[in-house]
Amino acid sequence: MWANLHCHSDNSLLDGLSKPRQILERCVNVGIPATAITDHGTISGSIEFMKAKKELVQKFEREKKKAKNPEIFDKKIEAVKKIKIILGCEFYIAEENKKNSHLVVLAKNKLGWLSLIKATSEASRKENFYRKPRLKLEQFAPYTNGNLVTFSGHMGSALANILFLNIDAAYKARTVDEAKILVDSDYEQKAVELFNKYIDIFGAENVFVEIQRIDQENLPAAFVVANLLSSLADKYGWRKVATCDAHYPDQIDARDQRVVLCTGMGVTLPDVTKRIDNDDDEVGLAGFFKSSNYYIPSPDHMKTLHTEDELANSMMIADMCEEYSVITKPKAPKFNCPDGMSENDYLRHLCREGWKLKIANNIDKEQYQEYGDRVKSELSVLQKADLSGYFLTLWDIAEFVKRSGKYCGIGRGSAAGCMVSYLIGLTALDPIPYGLIFERFYNDGRNTADHISMPDIDFDVQASFRDQVINYTKEKNGRDRVGQICTFGRMMGRGVMKDVLRVHGACSFEEMNKITEFIPDEAEISDQLQEMREEDGESSIIKWALLNNNKELEPWARIDEDGEVVGPYAIYFKQAMRLEGTKRSQGKHAAGIVISPTPLEETFPIIYDRKTGEPIIAVGMNDVEALGGIKYDILGLSILDKIQGFDQFLAEGDEC
Repeated sequence: MWANLHCHSDNSLLDGLSKPRQILERCVNVGIPATAITDHGTISGSIEFMKAKKELVQKFEREKKKAKNPEIFDKKIEAVKKIKIILGCEFYIAEENKKNSHLVVLAKNKLGWLSLIKATSEASRKENFYRKPRLKLEQFAPYTNGNLVTFSGHMGSALANILFLNIDAAYKARTVDEAKILVDSDYEQKAVELFNKYIDIFGAENVFVEIQRIDQENLPAAFVVANLLSSLADKYGWRKVATCDAHYPDQIDARDQRVVLCTGMGVTLPDVTKRIDNDDDEVGLAGFFKSSNYYIPSPDHMKTLHTEDELANSMMIADMCEEYSVITKPKAPKFNCPDGMSENDYLRHLCREGWKLKIANNIDKEQYQEYGDRVKSELSVLQKADLSGYFLTLWDIAEFVKRSGKYCGIGRGSAAGCMVSYLIGLTALDPIPYGLIFERFYNDGRNTADHISMPDIDFDVQASFRDQVINYTKEKNGRDRVGQICTFGRMMGRGVMKDVLRVHGACSFEEMNKITEFIPDEAEISDQLQEMREEDGESSIIKWALLNNNKELEPWARIDEDGEVVGPYAIYFKQAMRLEGTKRSQGKHAAGIVISPTPLEETFPIIYDRKTGEPIIAVGMNDVEALGGIKYDILGLSILDKIQGFDQFLAEGDEC
């Protein structure tokens, strides 16, 4: 048996290709019982990775219904449920020459996960960040506590680099003999000193030598590194572990990863191929273009490359890592209510005050029963889900905006169907006359014993005042407990189609624009994409375009009677469809902030705004809730600034 312990997802932006679910599916298909996720400098994909088990089970269940031999999928479903998820990170380690080496670190348990959160957050601080989030090796000491396991030795790690006089030249060596000439005569002493540092920091039981042979035929330096480290391990009694360096699921997926790499580097594939053929040594990430071995191999393949001991130690590490979940119920910040009232009591009090102001003298008395029942029903659902504090926090923000003489929105979306929101001033529309139902906004059926689903209220403020609103929440709740949320840009629809065509040099920009003219934006067909997801478990803007704009796209590609994409550009359309959804960039969410009852770094991995230094939670908004965070959407609308400006103009006109 063999465990996959060194593996990248698309959270290694424009480098890794695999989506978390694809990693699990590959492991199930080739019989790997445990797999880690170890993205470059980040643990942003960890929650998605944990959720992927459930998603893959659902996928196999859908396929089972259509299959002629459904028992095959029963075995796959059982394999998914048994597979062990291991959370980790491939850290960037700061060297004296400002270059970075790499170190793979895995969490052995939930305390180890919390250590990963703190270590990755520390690596992103301004004083440590230099092109990449990074740490010096000694900076790991406060975070280990016996709960982290590490291995080093793959190409790019400090333990591999230290073997050579000139690591850049070693990478470019075309033969094993050329690489051997570059080995440092003092390599043994330096390697022993470094390995002992790992032991001092992580503990002897938690340190292994990484032996990586998957690409040694294509990379002579890798062959030399694996042999030297294996000999040193045997001499000094170091434990060895067999790993790969997976960036995509299967070998065939190398073709797609190269498009991702070219997109990130801003080059075309023909140009890269030409430079490699001409032995241009300056091609970035050249190994990925020369080899298709950065995939997840089968245990049988690994047996042909590694000793039984190296394979067994991969399972030893997997066994050292406990099975645990980091997914939890949302934890709301405590709202300090006046006069010793509970949150539930205070929300009811605010509703009564709102009733006096907005309802009592504005509706017929015959309607009191209808309105009263509506308010009681809503409060019952919200309080059962422990959401009173959520509404009170938003109410407090709304009161701050109004006290400041600024404008906020009147409410939009499904929140307009909530009578409680209307009574406490979060919305300005009575939902009953318009037939707006509360259940479209929130209902008890969304909640389970394990998880409370949060409501979604978009609270609009003047764009010019949004920063002051966020600053107010920080002053009120603690600056270390409020942060904005990371968002990820993805390769989607029209954009990924252009990326594929551009990277391949397939056509002129004019033709590229003509093709993508018939691929709509995601927002334009969101309902149809949702239907596609419900039926197939996934959606594709490009597939939708081929089905619905088939006449316009037929000169380039079409879907035939068998459901296959055919036509002169079929290869590009199919590749773009495979790449849809791949993460390509990281940014700051336009609206979402989290207000936490505890310091953010105790719960969430953090990155820091390069300009302001303010913390940003380094997981997507859907994963924030899974980690226990409560998201508040504070949107800045410039139209509200214009409305206030116009009102002031009218007021000044009256004075004149």
